[in-house]
Amino acid sequence: MSLLESIAALITLTAIAAYAHFRFLKLPMTIGLMAIAVAISVLLLSLGALGFGIQRLVEGILREMDFNNALLNGMLSFLLFAGALHAKLDDLRANWARAGP
Repeated sequence: MSLLESIAALITLTAIAAYAHFRFLKLPMTIGLMAIAVAISVLLLSLGALGFGIQRLVEGILREMDFNNALLNGMLSFLLFAGALHAKLDDLRANWARAGP
């Protein structure tokens, strides 16, 4: 699985989890998505303990992935973009005014 396919799969899973959170849980977004992620992790571990081949599949995907490349060339740009979306311009303006030019 290439880096782009991995990112697309993670974004799709996150969108499904966000919809499930919006429809059923109605907790704060970060808490709800983390709860869903923990539930999915426990489900995958349970399926692995019951004898399904989930663990070997996930291990194969993780061994195949180059984490340096995935982090620096893939995830970092998405994380920086998501962080920039939450920046409030009024707060930046207030800090700039206090610090001076």
